[in-house]
Amino acid sequence: MTTRKEILIKMYASFLNEINDDNIKSLFPQLDEMDASDIVLFLEYFNDETKIKETINDLLIFFNKEEYINNVDDLLPVIEKFIKEYNFFKKL
Repeated sequence: MTTRKEILIKMYASFLNEINDDNIKSLFPQLDEMDASDIVLFLEYFNDETKIKETINDLLIFFNKEEYINNVDDLLPVIEKFIKEYNFFKKL
């Protein structure tokens, strides 16, 4: 039987593979650096699906990467899709 943790890790790994901008990808914890529970805690920043872009922009500012704010628009559909799938998954 597949565990929720295994499903989450597969979902998250697939999501990270879809992000082709290393500066945006660096905002998201890497699986080899964090435990699944840490990633779940991180994803709580994205509870409000109406503010995903704002949350990403806040993270860019926090990590002193403001110059990459314009890169977010290209990847926003990928990020929004994952966040919506994740939020649905955590309700199951």
